[in-house]
Amino acid sequence: KTQLSLATSSTDQLKRSAQRDAVGVAAKLQLDGLRAERWLSEKAADPATRAALTKATPDARGDAARQLSDQIANAAPSALGAKPSIVAVVDSNGKILGRNGSDLGRGDDVAATYPAFKEALAKTAPGSDVWTDTKRADQYIASYVPVRDDNNRNMMLVIGVALNDALARVTEAASGRGVLLVNEKGDVLANTQTSEDVKKAVRESA
Repeated sequence: KTQLSLATSSTDQLKRSAQRDAVGVAAKLQLDGLRAERWLSEKAADPATRAALTKATPDARGDAARQLSDQIANAAPSALGAKPSIVAVVDSNGKILGRNGSDLGRGDDVAATYPAFKEALAKTAPGSDVWTDTKRADQYIASYVPVRDDNNRNMMLVIGVALNDALARVTEAASGRGVLLVNEKGDVLANTQTSEDVKKAVRESA
């Protein structure tokens, strides 16, 4: 009882401890993103990947992109320790050429929704980011790397892990405390072990 009382009576100590936990969680999320980028880069460099995307017609390229996405999605859990919610090939215009598990979403313009991705696509630069969009039902930690097909077309390989799954993987750094991912407006994008009172307090203090 005495130890608990001391631990919870010092607001400064609690704040410092929570800040350390938050930094630890953020670092783990960033590390997961970098690991996904490195692994995707290996896939992008595979001649079989480039060849699969070098088809004569848009439909053929779309079918090849879906097959490639399915292969990457199946290999991801053992390589990254996480099952992706989406794997996709995005063309140079920022539109989905093909994705895993479905032909739905083919032609969706993700570059128009996510400015950072549009910029990365223009620079053919890899990156990782938080993708949330209510209309598209997106809630991902997304990582992406450029891939150039045999006809010199630039595209992106994209892999997205559900936000809640991503947070669940990194909460060991938070000493059992709940973790929230919050945007600049105070909207709670994802959380673990957190009450509505905590969410309300976060929104009000954003």
